[in-house]
Amino acid sequence: MRDADQGDAAALAVPTAQVDRQVREDRLKALESAGLTLLGVAASFVPGISQVMLATTVGQLLGEVFEGVRDWSHGQRTQALQHLLGVGQALAAGVVLTAGVSAAVMALKRSAFVDRLMPIMRGAGQYRLWHADLAAYQYPGRLPLQAQVRSDGLIQAEGRLWLRQDAQVYEVQRSAGAWCLRHPLHDDAYAPSLEHNGEAAWRLPGEHPLLWQERLAMLRRFGPQAEGLTDAVAEQVLDVVGVDADMLRGLHVENRRLPAALSDTLARLRLDARIDAFFQQLDGGTAPDALDADLYRLAQAQLHGAADAPGSVAQRMREQAPRLRDALFAQQEAARESRNSEYVNLVQRDFPGLPGAYAQALIDQATSQQLQTMRFQARIPLALAEQVRGQLREVRLNRALDGLCLRNAYNVDSVRLAFGLLRRMPGWPAGLGLDCARARPVDACSNASRPKRIHAYWCAPRVRFGCSTVTPTKSMKTSRRGRPVRGDCCLPHAGAASGAGLAGSRQRPRDSPVADPPGIVRSCGSREVDRAGAVATPLHAGAAPG
Repeated sequence: MRDADQGDAAALAVPTAQVDRQVREDRLKALESAGLTLLGVAASFVPGISQVMLATTVGQLLGEVFEGVRDWSHGQRTQALQHLLGVGQALAAGVVLTAGVSAAVMALKRSAFVDRLMPIMRGAGQYRLWHADLAAYQYPGRLPLQAQVRSDGLIQAEGRLWLRQDAQVYEVQRSAGAWCLRHPLHDDAYAPSLEHNGEAAWRLPGEHPLLWQERLAMLRRFGPQAEGLTDAVAEQVLDVVGVDADMLRGLHVENRRLPAALSDTLARLRLDARIDAFFQQLDGGTAPDALDADLYRLAQAQLHGAADAPGSVAQRMREQAPRLRDALFAQQEAARESRNSEYVNLVQRDFPGLPGAYAQALIDQATSQQLQTMRFQARIPLALAEQVRGQLREVRLNRALDGLCLRNAYNVDSVRLAFGLLRRMPGWPAGLGLDCARARPVDACSNASRPKRIHAYWCAPRVRFGCSTVTPTKSMKTSRRGRPVRGDCCLPHAGAASGAGLAGSRQRPRDSPVADPPGIVRSCGSREVDRAGAVATPLHAGAAPG
């Protein structure tokens, strides 16, 4: 009880002895601090230790204002120190001469290096100036051999993550829910934050997408989705979807994901290029162990004939390549669609023609009420269903366009689209007609009054429209059942060998048209062709002979 009373009394009337003790301790601390400061200043002028003490003092002084001084060159440190001392002198002169701090700072000689520094925050509200040069953050070693690229574009190995940007590699880490760079030498160094679009596009500090101009470079910044394609194929993808440099730049500036149409077309043409590379390696005699393991296994399972048939497996694959190409493409596309979410599966249940990428894009934009309806009632809300129908029309048009570029997939709409554009081609030969059929007539570009007609028939499942020439076959007897007649021809695949998919003679007639698939794609990709005209009519209303 006595102790409590004494405590209350001390709180109300502080004893003089306690006050004297606190003042004495504060004075000793002040004298100690002043003594150390004076000792440091005086030591700077003592021979033998002045250089060491001065260097330590300068390093501490720079470290209080600037970030990453350890990574700077000697010249950069000198400029920063001169600027810092100049600021101090200018402020002191402004106070002494009562000229004002603002006038003193205005009179300060500026440093180009310091002007480029960026203000950052370290710790609890500590602002410092940082040189945004990421050379010090580049990973100096080699990545582990077992490193694998994740779906978000990061490289993973041994529990660590790296980001490859152009030719440089940076180690990254996740801190406080944000991605940032990790210094390879100093764990306590500043960790610059990264910009991420939620998929595989990353942006380093100091990068300004508004200044980017190259369309292909901006496309490849979206990571693995745009890898594995040549420049020519990448240009075709952008033309098919109708994406220009301004649209790509806007996606990077706003950190948005790739549109569903662009993502789906990239995946299809990347798969097409993968299958092409597989058969090119197969034709080149590459050992089976060095081939694409998944494609080799699937192709082997699709081979016709007994397992003990004469000839090696590779030889039989080469002989059956036209059929295997279509089969591999269809299987890989089906495998890609099988990894969809339950919401996507529900949409595809009612709208089976909608690819997963398009369905997922619509679901990402759906409201919480629409998602609840889909989850608990297993049905598509009316507003969302209307959006799906609009996407179906866009899908059909994009698939017709990318079919002009694909070698390993067949789309009858691509043929109808090509014929619709051929009818608009300037300078079409007046006496030439062109028909295309596969078991039944597909389309025609002719006039019944014109005497000369060329009938095109599909020679193999993989044969695509888009040949550089139209080659007539050997003369055959006339048939009323769709079989080749005199003057008939086959349409070989674009870019194929001169004899691929052809029947009979390989000589081109003088008056045969020259089809230009890239030109057609560019025309449609830039939407120069009216959707309600040459594009929409063949796709939705059929194609009447011209």
